[in-house]
Amino acid sequence: RPRMTGGRGANSFGRSMIEMLGVLAIIAVLSVGGIAGYSQAMEKYKMNKAIGDYNMLIFGLLEHEADLKKLATGVAGGGASLINYVDSAGLVPQNWQKLGDSVISDAYGNHIQIFVHEYGKLVIDFYLGGFEAGDDKVWRKSKAFNPKLCREIFSNVAAPLHSTLEKAWMYGSNASFFGDKFCSKNVTCLRDITLQQIKDACYSCEKEKYCAVVFWF
Repeated sequence: RPRMTGGRGANSFGRSMIEMLGVLAIIAVLSVGGIAGYSQAMEKYKMNKAIGDYNMLIFGLLEHEADLKKLATGVAGGGASLINYVDSAGLVPQNWQKLGDSVISDAYGNHIQIFVHEYGKLVIDFYLGGFEAGDDKVWRKSKAFNPKLCREIFSNVAAPLHSTLEKAWMYGSNASFFGDKFCSKNVTCLRDITLQQIKDACYSCEKEKYCAVVFWF
């Protein structure tokens, strides 16, 4: 009667099992690599989408900068929020959400404040990952703070606006970068900012303080 092992007995069957396990191991490695690659691609897509949304918002605001700054003339106590304005003007993507009159959340849970300072500065705060308070009720950097998105904001939003911004800085640290009109030998200029300086800024926030990317126009 013909043998089921192909004439080589248990050794042939054993080798087949080892080969099968090897194939399964290869498939598993490829699957894990594919999932990791997909996750990285999705993260990059989300960051690019967020950067595009931020640029659209800023360019829309700058078209009306002079009129917006007049809203806070003589107003004490921090100026005037522009959240309702940007919402009614159609500058907010549909998948963003208002969290009141002073804060808006983008599609990825980052909280944004837009207001005119009492001294006439147009200000945008990016609280990456949102706000977070501990048991002691002290506001801190969110655990969802994304340093990669922070670097993208400095590189692809702030730096191209070097001729328009007064400064871009990290609230919660001393990292500040100044626009063309406010540059000097004693400060770091946005037009000259390096990737290492951006990386250092995004990792410079102190845990016991707010951590936000702030634009002053």
